[in-house]
Amino acid sequence: MARKSKPAVAASGSNLTFMANPAELGAAIRAARVAKGMTQDGLADRAKVSRQFVIHLEDGKENAHLAKVLKVMSCVGLVGIMVPMESVKGMKG
Repeated sequence: MARKSKPAVAASGSNLTFMANPAELGAAIRAARVAKGMTQDGLADRAKVSRQFVIHLEDGKENAHLAKVLKVMSCVGLVGIMVPMESVKGMKG
């Protein structure tokens, strides 16, 4: 079962969102999809993945295929940026 957590934390004064687990990533993808007015079916078609994959991803399922995750993120206008944790300490809410 997917781990439930608090929503991802947006950095103060920016549109950056810090995510620490699959549930937070899924919530961010869901929010971006909804903001774009996309359905799960529409996103799945655009990303060339199954609707079930989108459902599992948005629910924070922990064993998602990375290439598919990155494709779905791209389709809703998100990118992942990796930075050392110590460089963002103090920025999280």
